Amino acid sequence: MVAKKKSNRDLPENVLREELQDVFHLEAESVQNKFSNPDSIFGEENVDIVAFTYMTPEAILYWLPTYLDYLRHDAPDDSFHYESLLYHLADEKFVEAVRKLSTSDERDLILAYLDWWESTLTPVEKEITGRKLPKIRELWR
Repeated sequence: MVAKKKSNRDLPENVLREELQDVFHLEAESVQNKFSNPDSIFGEENVDIVAFTYMTPEAILYWLPTYLDYLRHDAPDDSFHYESLLYHLADEKFVEAVRKLSTSDERDLILAYLDWWESTLTPVEKEITGRKLPKIRELWR
C-alpha cells in the first residue's frame, strides 16, 4: 500500500452532514465511525464507497487527497469507487457544496485525478464515459 496523502485541513469532529446527525442511519453511522478517525484508510467496503454521500463538504475535502491516492495506487481496476466518484464530481449539488469551500490546489488535485483517470480508459470506455469529462472538468475549474 502506498503512503496516504494527508490533507492540509483539520478533520471535522463530525463528518456527517447536519441533517444526518440526529437520526439513525446505518450507513451514515458507519461513515461517522470510520472516518472520524484520521488514521482510517479507504478500501473496498461499502462504507468506503458511500462515504462522500454522507460527509460534510469539509470532511470530503479533508479525505479527498487520501481517497484520490487510494484510487490511483491501490484500488482494483474493477472498483466501484471510480464510478461513485465520477457520479459525485458531476453532481451539481455536490459540486456547489464542495467547490465553494475548496482551494485552487484541491480543485487542481481533482482535475489531475480526472486526467489520470481518463488515461486509464480503454477506447470503448472513453467513448461511453469519456464524453462526461469535459463537463465535469468545467465544473471544477
